Amino acid sequence: MNKDPNHAKKYGYILLVVLIFLLFILFATLMVESTGILDSKSMILTYSSYPEKPINHVWNESGYAILNITDDDFEKYPEIKELFLTRDTSIKKSDPRTDNPVLNSAQERGYPLYIADISKKDAFLKAGIQVAGSVEDMIRKADIVVDATPGGVGEGNKALYEKYQKKAIWEGGEEHEVAGFSFNASCNYEQAIGRQYARVVSCNTTGLCRIIKLIDSVFGVKKVRATMVRRGGDPGDIKRGPIDAIVLNPVTIPSHHGPDVQSVLPHINIITSAMIVPTTLMHMHFINMELKNPATKEQVIELIKAHSRLGLIEKSTGITSTAQLKEFTSDLLRPRGDLWENGIFADSLSVLDGTDLYLFQAIHQEADVVVETVDCIRAMAGNVKTAMESISITNKAVGLTAIR
Repeated sequence: MNKDPNHAKKYGYILLVVLIFLLFILFATLMVESTGILDSKSMILTYSSYPEKPINHVWNESGYAILNITDDDFEKYPEIKELFLTRDTSIKKSDPRTDNPVLNSAQERGYPLYIADISKKDAFLKAGIQVAGSVEDMIRKADIVVDATPGGVGEGNKALYEKYQKKAIWEGGEEHEVAGFSFNASCNYEQAIGRQYARVVSCNTTGLCRIIKLIDSVFGVKKVRATMVRRGGDPGDIKRGPIDAIVLNPVTIPSHHGPDVQSVLPHINIITSAMIVPTTLMHMHFINMELKNPATKEQVIELIKAHSRLGLIEKSTGITSTAQLKEFTSDLLRPRGDLWENGIFADSLSVLDGTDLYLFQAIHQEADVVVETVDCIRAMAGNVKTAMESISITNKAVGLTAIR
């Protein structure tokens, strides 16, 4: 019987395709083994936003992930640790990608750029990015370092500050223990004068400390119960969520905010809870304080009006939401629409039975710690001795006149 030539031809094509596929797999494997992990000239390692469940990637020069890396690979390939680079910082930068708007803005404003890996300087220059030096060069030139790296990273930088005997400030993402002192200008400015290290507490803790300290100083605070309705992410943080959920964060009571307040005001009895909602604009606090001595709503309002970092949102403004409040601050022509002060809703403020105080306050997570950090720098430098004077200088510099 004669064989069908078309049939044989068909199988020939199939064998050819299989052969090409096998060759491709072999080639890809060799490429991964030879360059995918070990080529430090072209690869960048980065972590996901969730350190408790790290998803590690190797990126090529075009910025595309070409290989997933497991925890076992850290032991198998020690070189991986040398490739760890932070991709989204600006003033301390690790790779010469030019599509970072913060980096571009910093260049336009003339800020010097220091890079984490000085061996990559030529790559930055080739990309048209001027380099002022290494991170250690930056630290040597500083009087005080403000470490705003992601939570947990700053602690690892402390050895550098100790090496060069530099004063340093950490932000609320770090634990109190990193500095041994947590700062809020309205609460403990004088204790920060001349310190070597300090930690400026988080945006939520800052807002809580301001109002609690004020009320406690006049009426005494027996206990505080507060719930934080937290924004899901900052406006430009497109990788954060949730999108369609209310997330208990944490599910357990208390949230970290209460103990954080106690790092500044250790005598305050406070329990906090928190949740995350699908918004980017601000946090919202619901606060209940049981007072030691009787107060009236009118007395509390007058106290708030006298505090330069507590804003009072009156009914006449028509503002009942964070969106309206953010638009209002933009209409005031504040830089970036910042709300540096607490936004306390006057109509929400109630005093029941003389000692039971309730209120809602909005906290702008991008803004309120900015002025606090400036005051902390001034205190540690030691050239301004009182909180009132420093707060006044900072407020005037940024144009902060609290909403009334």
